[in-house]
Amino acid sequence: MVPRRNGGGARVGGRAQPAPRAHFALAVDDLDAAIQTLRASGCHIEQARPIPGRRRCFTRDPAGNRIELLAYDEAPATVVYEELAGGPG
Repeated sequence: MVPRRNGGGARVGGRAQPAPRAHFALAVDDLDAAIQTLRASGCHIEQARPIPGRRRCFTRDPAGNRIELLAYDEAPATVVYEELAGGPG
């Protein structure tokens, strides 16, 4: 195994391996339904350390990349940007 300098995965037998903790996250409306669907498809669900205000878990894609699924206890705040009057344009 040869570690990559960028902190990513490693190469094993010439094949790239995903970094063990690197991942992206998908916010879902119903985490329980998402978990049920993934398990029914044969996916393994990994428990995640609790974070206040959200429920979450991890799974992996067929290449072994880690994917976080999360559901907020309350809808996250929406930021609305308004154009300032008298600005350029």
